[in-house]
Amino acid sequence: MANHTSQPFRIVVGVDFSDTSMLALEEALAQAALRSPSELHFTNVIDSDHADFVPPAQRHNSMIQIADGMRDRLGKTARDALTRLRERDGAALSLGFAHVRVGAIAEQLASLATELRADLIVVGTHGRRGMRRLMMGSVAEKTVRLAPCPVLVVRPHDFHALDQLPPIEAPCPECVATRERTGGSQWWCADHTREPDLVHIYSRSDRLDQPLSPAPFGST
Repeated sequence: MANHTSQPFRIVVGVDFSDTSMLALEEALAQAALRSPSELHFTNVIDSDHADFVPPAQRHNSMIQIADGMRDRLGKTARDALTRLRERDGAALSLGFAHVRVGAIAEQLASLATELRADLIVVGTHGRRGMRRLMMGSVAEKTVRLAPCPVLVVRPHDFHALDQLPPIEAPCPECVATRERTGGSQWWCADHTREPDLVHIYSRSDRLDQPLSPAPFGST
C-alpha cells in the first residue's frame, strides 16, 4: 500500500536484541515495505529502572559506556535490516534512524513517537509470565496505554498461554477449507453444522453482504 502523502509513514520499533524484539523488527520492515515513503526508527531504551543496581558514584559513567556500546550495536543491526529491506522489497525510499535512550522503556518509546509524530509503534512480547505479570503491566501493555498512535504487538507463534488461562484451540481444518471455498458464506464444515448441546459453545458468523440464513448455530 503506497503512502501518497508527502509525509513519510513513520514507524518506531523497540529493539532490545531479544528474540521477540527481532520478530518485532522484521514486522516493522514488513510494514515499511507496504508504504512509501517510510521511515524506520530503531529504538533501544536502557532501562533506568535497573539503575539502582549500579553504585551512585559509578552510575553516570556506567550509563555513558552502556549507551556508547548500544549505539554501535543498534546502528549495525539497523543498517543490516535496512539492507535486507531494500534488497528484498526494493524499498529504496525507506530511511532509517537509530535511537538510544535512557529511561522507562514504555515511556521512552511513547515519547519518541510523540516527538516524531509517528504513525505506528512496533514492540515484541512473550505473552507469558502469568497473571501477576498481566496485572502489573508489561512493557507492551504500558506502551499501548501511553502511545500517541497505534501499537502493533508481536509475539512468537509458539508462545505459551498465560498461566491458568484456557488455551486457544487450533481451528478445524475442514471448517477453514469450507470458509475459503465459499468465501465465508458457510462458516462451518458438515460435522460442525449442527445444533450444539451446550450454551457456552454457541457460535454464529454471517457474511454481511448476504441475507441471514436460517441455518443453526455452529458448534466449536
